[in-house]
Amino acid sequence: AWRHSPDLSASGNGFRLWCRCTSLLSNSAGVIREVCALAQTRSWRFRCGYVVLRRLSDGGHMSGIVDQLPTLLGVVVGGLMSYVVGALAERSRWRRQQETRWDGQLLQAYSDYGHAVKECATRYLRLAAYRGLTDHPAPLEPSDAELEQAAAAEGRRSAMVEALRLLTNAETAEAMQRLNRCVWHLEWLARGQLAGEPSSWAQAFSDYRAARVEFYERARRSLHIAEMGPLRDAPWPPPWRPVRDPSDP
Repeated sequence: AWRHSPDLSASGNGFRLWCRCTSLLSNSAGVIREVCALAQTRSWRFRCGYVVLRRLSDGGHMSGIVDQLPTLLGVVVGGLMSYVVGALAERSRWRRQQETRWDGQLLQAYSDYGHAVKECATRYLRLAAYRGLTDHPAPLEPSDAELEQAAAAEGRRSAMVEALRLLTNAETAEAMQRLNRCVWHLEWLARGQLAGEPSSWAQAFSDYRAARVEFYERARRSLHIAEMGPLRDAPWPPPWRPVRDPSDP
């Protein structure tokens, strides 16, 4: 009867759970029958509660409730613990998925930015070699076409910075800003916008290399990659390449 009752169509699950609990507590088929009969009225919730309490008190089943109370409490506590453990596990799994997702994008952004910086530094080194600020096996004449390509490389480097500002932490962002300033210093010297000499170029390039090492250290730390041990400085320049200064990207 309760399945076809319009008053119970939206709360059938709650009514079935109520009947089940009543059956467990009272062990009386008469209670269930009377509850089902009263469930067809609009005030079935209050009537069902009244019937259960009346049957239990009249039939002397209060001792049965006390006996079954530890079992019921165990079921409730077990259900709550199961829910809490499941929710925590799901939350932890979601966090791991998000971290993996963003770490992959951050690694790609670091790689793209590093390639863009290296391209800029190599072009500025070749332009500086043409001006006599350093030595390079392939100096680059600062023609309009070459300067346009250098400007395009600088534009790609600048675009990579925007992605890193969205993804990286404050510590790595500060290292990135220092590296950007060092790259700009090389650009101004290579384009002749600053009066320079081999010693000033060597100092600027040394600052650039130190800033690049610091940036990669911070980037590895942000990705939770194991720190590299200190590397031994290889002699520079090598014996087979006589140069005037130690600038090399």
